Amino acid sequence: MVVHSSTLQIESKAVPGVAFVIRKMTAARREALDERMAEALEEARPLREQMQPLVKEYQAAVETAKTTGAEFTFPEDRLKEMVELGEKINRIDTTRLTPMRVAYGLVRIIGLSYQDDEETTVLAPTLELLRDRGPDVLYFEIARAVRRELGLEPDEVENLESPSTSAAAVDGGAKSGSADAAGRLVTITGAGVPSTTVLENVNATVTAGAQSTTAA
Repeated sequence: MVVHSSTLQIESKAVPGVAFVIRKMTAARREALDERMAEALEEARPLREQMQPLVKEYQAAVETAKTTGAEFTFPEDRLKEMVELGEKINRIDTTRLTPMRVAYGLVRIIGLSYQDDEETTVLAPTLELLRDRGPDVLYFEIARAVRRELGLEPDEVENLESPSTSAAAVDGGAKSGSADAAGRLVTITGAGVPSTTVLENVNATVTAGAQSTTAA
């Protein structure tokens, strides 16, 4: 007789000695989760639609500079619009969608406990305590595991700093419209709400050799 487990236990890489259990996603469970997230997803949809042509235009400009060695150019107003849209999409994802996914997907946390405010009573770990007291890196790791189970995150992802990074995460020292800023900003879109991340290993000639598209 085959006994099917509907959950998956994962040993934490972020906090050694801790494990967590998440739900395996089935078609029915995905439908139930989509119903919970419907309002937020609908709010993000027009933002994604506005973002897509900007992303294509940006990526095309980066590829042209990388393959031809030509000066990187990208209009400052288009870059600003892309960054602002990325921030709005990321805000919906991090404040609404990700918490709903984690709340639905997480079954329990193993090997972690808390003390009450008087430090006299040991408290069992809950999602509420995890979000309130940390460690944040464990919450982000659980969020990624749930996203992977939903097919929204690559299996090989190891960076545990946050579930997604805003388009505004370009180096704060870079000016809008500069090759330094634009050369390291890329947007990835997936089955759900897209998230943005910083591309760390871009062609050095783009980030170091291209000139700013705007006056300093």
